[in-house]
Amino acid sequence: MEVQISPQEALVVLLYAAPIQLAGAAAGLIVYLIDTTRQKILEQQFAQS
Repeated sequence: MEVQISPQEALVVLLYAAPIQLAGAAAGLIVYLIDTTRQKILEQQFAQS
């Protein structure tokens, strides 16, 4: 999932979430973010050229 953190700041991240199971039961969730702000800026610049 792609998420824009704040409309005032140009910060775009990819959000990943994966469930953790122990003995067949839900035990938690791993969540991590990857900053893709620079990639989005480059994509916009490429589209304008």
